[in-house]
Amino acid sequence: MRIRRVIITRESNIGERESLQKHPNIKGVWRLPFNYVMFEFYHPIFERIYEDNLEASNAARTEEQVKVQTSAAMSEEGRILAPLYAEISQPSDALTLLVPSKGAMYHFVGKGKGQIAWPELNCTKGWELARTTRVEMSLISSVPETLNNLDKLITDWAASLKNSGAPVRIDDVTHADESVTVIFESSTAAGDAAMALYILLTETRHLTSLYRVSFEPLHT
Repeated sequence: MRIRRVIITRESNIGERESLQKHPNIKGVWRLPFNYVMFEFYHPIFERIYEDNLEASNAARTEEQVKVQTSAAMSEEGRILAPLYAEISQPSDALTLLVPSKGAMYHFVGKGKGQIAWPELNCTKGWELARTTRVEMSLISSVPETLNNLDKLITDWAASLKNSGAPVRIDDVTHADESVTVIFESSTAAGDAAMALYILLTETRHLTSLYRVSFEPLHT
């Protein structure tokens, strides 16, 4: 099974944004609030280098032709993100937080390396493949203002996924002490929806006082 390569970044980091969905290497695009976009970048060579059989993947990476094709794939991804790389001195300066899972590698890419205060992330085994998922969000303060901000964010997140063709259904939202729990059902495996929510929760930490996020699968 191939492990998908999924990029989350700001709209401003992408060149030719309007035609992104028509790009031959793009298999899906999700437009998110706060001018974020998530897309799956695909190249045929990924069938070999992102094989979930680690021994086979490592062996493929030693082949010269595989190296050439991998370099071409990464160059094309870099071209898509040309506005970002034009503003930094070297590619390693692009902030990349990698969240691996059984079915995908999620890359958060942008400027300001080391400056984003990522919430603690806890993922129970199988979280990315579930259809029904429990999300627990821990807050420093659960005053009405922070709870209202969080409730609005959850609503906006769900609306953005519906508009992108990957709807989720929110089954339950519970407020308890310094935490908010959401149970949602995804139309596909939950990994993409969960990572979209994670970046939005990170973006709005100053409004919600959130410091930890946990994803737990309920039904696969």
